[in-house]
Amino acid sequence: MSPEDILVAQIQAVRRVGENRESTRVAEAYSAALQNRNLTAISNILHPQFNYVTPTGETQGKESFLATLQKVLNHVQKIDETAHYEAGNQTAHIYSMFFAPSPNPVSTIHILTHDEGKITKVQEIDDTKFLPDHFKQENKS
Repeated sequence: MSPEDILVAQIQAVRRVGENRESTRVAEAYSAALQNRNLTAISNILHPQFNYVTPTGETQGKESFLATLQKVLNHVQKIDETAHYEAGNQTAHIYSMFFAPSPNPVSTIHILTHDEGKITKVQEIDDTKFLPDHFKQENKS
């Protein structure tokens, strides 16, 4: 390898480390804000061209996502993060969401895609077995 190739490889390695740290920071901020129901903090880390994807549809823009999230959080008693994984510019978070009056949690997965310190996309998958009926009805329309 030439000295230039070595320098380029070193710069790329430093950049990857920086990107991984930024991904970790964004993921931790999102998780903490979700568990604390802090929509302002969540809004601050969402990209203006944010995209939200669920098995029942897709929405563009963070305002729509935040409005939907607020409706859900109004019914959630507790949120526990049970696991999270990181790979490049994506992180996956597995949550147990406890809705009143059911003692059984709803397992929810959020796969976050982030770029330059902002979340550009959240893909959500829910185990609907214990999801309250009124949310099941909303998801069908």
